[in-house]
Amino acid sequence: MRLALWLLILAAIVLGIWGIWGGGWDETFTFAGSVKWLQESGAFGPGLLEFRFWWEI
Repeated sequence: MRLALWLLILAAIVLGIWGIWGGGWDETFTFAGSVKWLQESGAFGPGLLEFRFWWEI
């Protein structure tokens, strides 16, 4: 039970920081917002986050 509580607290902290640092709640918690946030933070090189849904191929 204690482990579940600590994991819940950790998840809340991480998501809170991600939401604030990502530049806004609405934009960050969408797929496009997440990709934009990762690209701007330099987490991935250009072209690595190219993503297509199966119906776009």
